[in-house]
Amino acid sequence: PWSALEQYIQGKINSLSEGVKHVVENRFKLISSFTPEFVAQGRAGFYGYFIFGFQTKGIYILESTFHGNATYILGSDWEDIARLTKKEILDDSLHQARFVHGKNWARDIKKLLMSE
Repeated sequence: PWSALEQYIQGKINSLSEGVKHVVENRFKLISSFTPEFVAQGRAGFYGYFIFGFQTKGIYILESTFHGNATYILGSDWEDIARLTKKEILDDSLHQARFVHGKNWARDIKKLLMSE
């Protein structure tokens, strides 16, 4: 639940400006509101990313604590793919979707998670 994740996320985004911190926090709140079965922290090429696992839907969302990145949607092979760099994932089209942080981001996430 967001209440458990919030303190951990706050520690990761403390260095951001208040406006950016608010935007990043809202992205995490929105994804958490759909009740993922698990949340894990990324490493290697996905340092600063968190993986939200919606196992029953077969959706794994990689969301960044950094402003200006993108959200990656992966399938059941997410563990293998998340070990690669973002460049490798993009070059080989290994992601199911990629939502750049912009004005349509929340709409895209809601559409994805509500349609499954």
